[in-house]
Amino acid sequence: MSNQTCHYCKKPCIRFEQTLSRWFAKNGADLVAHYDCDLAVQGVKGCPQCKSETGVKIPRDDSPYCEDCGWPDEDFGE
Repeated sequence: MSNQTCHYCKKPCIRFEQTLSRWFAKNGADLVAHYDCDLAVQGVKGCPQCKSETGVKIPRDDSPYCEDCGWPDEDFGE
């Protein structure tokens, strides 16, 4: 877990310093994601970066992105 990256934004997940979501994929893989990234992808909350409620899209290759700000490839928050 110490060097796992977020399943969605591919940034490091820091245990005990960030709120994380963990689950097992159908193939048994142990996956982790930032809680905000997971909420965005589940449609519960908007983009974790720009807070857009309509911009987050998930193509068939399971890599989400935000049409409004480019998250996670373009990080305007840093």
